[in-house]
Amino acid sequence: MFARPASLKMPWMALIATSVVLLSACAHAAAVPIGTPEAQAVEHVGDFTMVGYSRRARPGGFVFVRIQTRPGALCTISLTLPNGVWLQNFALAPQRADANGLCTWAVRLPADTPLGVAHFTVAAQGSATRYTFLVTAP
Repeated sequence: MFARPASLKMPWMALIATSVVLLSACAHAAAVPIGTPEAQAVEHVGDFTMVGYSRRARPGGFVFVRIQTRPGALCTISLTLPNGVWLQNFALAPQRADANGLCTWAVRLPADTPLGVAHFTVAAQGSATRYTFLVTAP
């Protein structure tokens, strides 16, 4: 029987583990009721509506953001940590709004994220707005 080299097995295992984390994070984001301190309906901003976002997060924890715009619109997000460093990872990739016009991000902060005020900027259809959240002690 043909045996696959270990180097071919690991990327699939990592992909599956990453998918499970993102799916559970997105499920949590969908389960967070609007109106709680963690995620609240905020405002209409130009061509999108901020549906909700995390007001606070812990180092190693998730920041959840959800906007609504027109279906198929390109949505982007950028995140700046309290020390001014821009966070860059695949969870921040641009995405197209779904059939309901929703774009949702679940971004895990690095475990060594400093405490303090962090920012993210969301853009869709030419409108962009900066939001603030607090990185708190675990």
